[in-house]
Order: sequence, then C-alpha cells, then structure tokens
Amino acid sequence: MSIPENSAESTPEPSPFAASAASRKRKRSSPAGPTTREYGFMRDTGEHDTARFVGSSSGIHFIRNVHMRIARKNAQTSSARPLREMVPGEDDQLRQRDAQGSTSLWTESEVADSEKGASFDQLVHWSKSYFETWHPILPFLHGPDVLRIFEAVSESGLSSLDRYDGVILRSIFSISLADSRQSAPFQDKIPRELVYKSVDHAVMCSQFALQQPASIRATQAALSVQLFLISFLCLNAASRLGGLLVKMAFHLGLHRCPTRYPFFTAEEAARRRRVFWCLYCCERFLSQSLGLPLDIRDDDVDVCYPGEEHHGVSTASDDGDQRLRLLAYMSKHARIRGLILELRNKSIPVRHDTPERSIAVQTELAKWANEIQDTVEAGDTMDDPDSASISLSSHISSGHRLILLLSKYESTISLNRPMMASDPSTPHWGAAMQSCISAAKSICITMKRHLHQHQAEGNRLTVPMLWPAYIWAAWISAFVLAFAAFEQQMPMESALRHIESSKEVLRHLAARNTSWPEYCLSAIDELTSAVEELSQTSRESFPRSTVYSAVLESHGTGRASRSQTAHGEDGQVDTPTTGSTVDRGHAHAAMSRPTAPPVVISSVGAHNPPGSSLDQDAYYRRRSDRAPASSNRASSYPHAQQPIPPPRPSWPSTLGPMDGLGVDNIDAAPGDGAQESMMWYDQLFDSSFGVVDNPFLATAPFDASGETNWFPG
Repeated sequence: MSIPENSAESTPEPSPFAASAASRKRKRSSPAGPTTREYGFMRDTGEHDTARFVGSSSGIHFIRNVHMRIARKNAQTSSARPLREMVPGEDDQLRQRDAQGSTSLWTESEVADSEKGASFDQLVHWSKSYFETWHPILPFLHGPDVLRIFEAVSESGLSSLDRYDGVILRSIFSISLADSRQSAPFQDKIPRELVYKSVDHAVMCSQFALQQPASIRATQAALSVQLFLISFLCLNAASRLGGLLVKMAFHLGLHRCPTRYPFFTAEEAARRRRVFWCLYCCERFLSQSLGLPLDIRDDDVDVCYPGEEHHGVSTASDDGDQRLRLLAYMSKHARIRGLILELRNKSIPVRHDTPERSIAVQTELAKWANEIQDTVEAGDTMDDPDSASISLSSHISSGHRLILLLSKYESTISLNRPMMASDPSTPHWGAAMQSCISAAKSICITMKRHLHQHQAEGNRLTVPMLWPAYIWAAWISAFVLAFAAFEQQMPMESALRHIESSKEVLRHLAARNTSWPEYCLSAIDELTSAVEELSQTSRESFPRSTVYSAVLESHGTGRASRSQTAHGEDGQVDTPTTGSTVDRGHAHAAMSRPTAPPVVISSVGAHNPPGSSLDQDAYYRRRSDRAPASSNRASSYPHAQQPIPPPRPSWPSTLGPMDGLGVDNIDAAPGDGAQESMMWYDQLFDSSFGVVDNPFLATAPFDASGETNWFPG
C-alpha cells in the first residue's frame, strides 16, 4: 500500500538553512577537482581505424609534458630534435617488418638446422636460465611435467609432442636463448625447430587458445607464449593474448579459491593457484606499462596467496615450499600496482583521487615494503654476498631480490609522479617531486651496484638483469632526474651522474636485441642535451632566487594575497573582463626563462616585458594567446599597453597558465597528429574555508578540451 504524501512516515522536506549548511560542509570537505590529473594519449596514425591509445600510467603524460616544457623554453630545441614520445613496450609503434611480414629473432651463430636432435642433458642445459630466473618468480609450469617433455623430445623428437607441449617447449628455449645474450652464449647451437622463428610465429602458435575449450594445460601453454612476448617487450601483442587468457581463467574458475571446492586434490589446488597468480602478475604489469584498464578486478577474486590459505586447510606443498614466497610477494605487489592504477590513472569522470584513498594506497605499499625488507636485505648480512647467488635463509636469489627492491621504487614513482601534474606552488608538488627523485636515484644506484658486483668478462653478468620492468625503471628514472634538474630541484651534476648510471644499464640490456633499450638511450640523450643547454642559458641570465623568493614570501604571508583575486561563485578565477587574475604559473615559468629580472605582478605572478633579453617576436609568440589585459591589470603592469596580437585560430581562446609545468601558453611542440595545444587553467577553492581545511587542493587541473589527442585515464 502506498503511503500518503502527508503521512508521518514520509520524508520531511529539509529546511533551506539545512541545505545551505550541507552545501557549506561539502565545499569545505570535498575538493573542487582532482588533486592530480594525468591524461592518456590517442595517437593519430593518419588512418582512423588504426589509431593507438596509450594510458597515463605508462608515463606518456609525464614524458610529453617534459618535452613540451623544454620546447616552450627554447623553440630551437624542439625543431632541432625530434620528440620521442613512446613508452617501452609499444611494439605496435616500433616493430619493423621485412617484405615477408616477419623478422627473424636469431642469428646464424645461435640456431642451426640440426637433424640429429638434442640429448636430454643438452635440453636441461639450454633451459637453465629459464628455471633459474623466470620460473621462481612465475611458476605456472610444473617442473616434473617439463622434464617429461624433455625426455620425449630427446627420445622421439619434437613431432612426438602434442600442441600444448610443443608451445611450452619453444617458449622455454626461446626465452633462455635470448637470456644467453646477456650472460654466456651457448657453446652448441640450438636446433631451429625448438625456438620461435619470429614474434609472429609465437603469436600464431597460440591460436589454439581460440580453437580449443579452456583447460589448465591450454592456459599454461598460452601463458608461456605471453611470457615470451613480455620478455621481448612486445607488450601490445602480449596484452592482446592476455585478454584471451583472462577469459580462459574465468571459464575455468581460476579466480575462485580452489580449496573451497572439495573435489580438487591438494596438488590440483596448488597448481590452479599458481597459474592464476602468475596470470594476475602479468596482467597488472601489462596494464601499467601500456596504461590500459584492469582486466581482473580485485573484488572478483578470492584466491588466497601461496602459503596464506584462509578458506580451508593449507596444502603441505604450499606451506612447506619456501620457493613460493617470491610468487606471494609479486602477487601482493601486483595488487598494489592495480590500486595505484585505480587511484591515479582511472578515467577522469570516475577517478576518486582523494587524500584518504591516497594514504590507504601508500600504507599498502609501505606494508609490502616492510614485508620484503628482511628478504631483500638477507644477502647484505652475509659475509661474502658476491660469492653466493642464493641466500639459504630466504631461498631467493640476489637477482630476485633486485626485482623486489626495484619494484618498490618503481611503485613509488608511479604513485607520486601524477602529483607533478599539480600546481608547482603547492607543497604537495614539491613533496612528490622529492619522492620521485629519491626513488629514481635509488633505482640508478641499485642497478649500477648490481652491474658492478656481477660483472663478468665481455660486459656480461654472472647474474643477468632479465626482468622486463628494468627498462621502464631505468627510462623513467632518467626522465624524472632530468626534469628535476631542469626545475632546479636537484643539482645538475648529480642528475647527470645518475642518468649516466641508467644509461649504462640500458646499454647492457640492449644486448637482448629488443630495440627498446636503444630507443630509450636516444630519448634520454636528446632530453639531457636539451636540459643542459637550457640550464646553462638560464644560469647565465639571472638566478632563480629572484622570483622564487617572491613566490615563497607571498605564500608565507598567509592567504592575504587572495584578496587581490576576484572569484566567481563556482570558485573559478574571473576572466580579465570581470576582474584581475593571478597567473600562478608565470612565476614558475620565469624561474628558468633566459631573460632579465622580471617585473613581479602583485605578489605571485611574474612576466617578461618586451625589451628584455628575450626578443620581441618570441615574446609576442608567448603572449599571443592571452586576452587583452583589464584596467586593473594595466595599472600594475606598465607594459600591458603594448599591442598584443589576437589568438591564433588553432588555439583555444581560454586564458590560463600551464598547470603542473608552470609555463605560459606559447608555441606548442611538434607531435603526432594535429598540432599540440595544451591549455591549462587555475582551479582554486570552492570557498575560503577550503584554503584552511584543505591546502592540498591548490591545484590547476588540465583542461583537456583544448587538446584533442589527450584522453582521460
């Protein structure tokens, strides 16, 4: 029965006073916009049916911002050097094909057309790298089953194997053969039939995943192909195969804890759990590397970590085997990687980047770092850590400890890097910058120390660095340090020293012949050259402290300077037609601009007037997109009466300084597709209470409406 409108049980209408109070409360407690904004990028390939998207978690937003920041500082730099705006693993962008549509992976000194086959001992020797490096961290294969495959091949040849075993065998030997390029080459050539001829050959061998019903063996075989693609940093191809793998896992119910179902034996439950967590780790790695949405959501998964069974009696194989601790560590880190993606890089309309969620993710990362600390430092407590590759107390090798340690630093950069897209005048920008600097320096120092400790003859390592995330870590660290030096957040000499360490690591990783280390080296060289040139020019012009002290003084005198700005009811800064505007980005831009001491506007902004060391044409190019100054602005800026050309048609007419980069709207750097014209605007506070309650909200989100290639998320 319906309730009458005047019934006592009907909801009373709130009073206007209550609504006003609730509105004021919301304005005090909720931010006017996300405190961090990184955007993905849609590549215009010229053919709309082949457009490519790369998400912000890959680092593309940060890399493009660094390029544009430098290009806007020196137009000659942007025209003299091409912008390298790809992230490691975008094989769809970088793969080179011959006339036949494929490229051979091996040289004649590595493979041979052998008719006599291979012995069991040879097969074990050739697969040693896989089982020492890859299998402990991703143990989705069953060791006794692989030995059975080796026996069958040594006795009857490759033709005696079924489709699944043949794929697993080729994946193992292809990965091991590529690993030998960084350690010691094989004395005997591997038969050509035991390895994949090309990346396309590997993808073609995985077609059974579409043709046959899902099974554990089929999932293991497809996962071995995906791991091969990941090891060669063919991440687009690995991601496409990964989507199929996730559906196969769902069909098999691998996302449900097997101990909840009594018909699974202890061995079957252990194998299902290992296969799922290996697939989960690969999925999280690919999602972060390419900036793609998550395929597996944590709220759909109830599988317990190895050795941490909560749904039933723990299996002896899991609890007694300490070798699975590494898989448990990596699975927990993969979950944290997903939390960071959901916090910082999800699509803008549904992104909830709140301080509470940020602290929660930081807590999870710190908890994981504390959990692995004893394991990572186990080798340092030994009398001679260089002489032993495996710590008896942890059952984790020194190479795997390096993976765990760099995973912590890598996640620190991923978590804090988006804050560098916020307002540089806020303490949160500086805190994020210093956190990224510390993590980047730690990555460079740790990787260089590993190189020197395990250096062998011929620039080879006794403990090679094979994990694919090493390239991304070295690449992003170099960009973070170069940008920090450009922003004068660290000494240039220190940044160049650590960048050289990252380049040394990349030169070693280039021995795998995946093309990506060479690409990253070229991008780093171009960036550091441009930063050195501009920094030298900036030092010769005027010291940064001239403007920086004025900015600090204005922010240290409380919020009185806010009275010099006029705000509308929605919290936006008024346009010049309705009141004066505080361009907080100008002071930051002037800190490194090659010009004479600037004229300071009010207590925050700073401009370079005509007649300074910056030539007139360059100045008007920088000012061409600003609307005419108002009367209030003209009274405090004597050069405002100079004629300013109208905005260019290809640029939006919105007035606003660059957000996280703190630069003016000047000529865009060349990029893919249409002309890049990133417009940024100030987003201050909903009310004066927000300044006191939430000082971290002083950010200026990027206005994506002026950049058609940027994409939320």
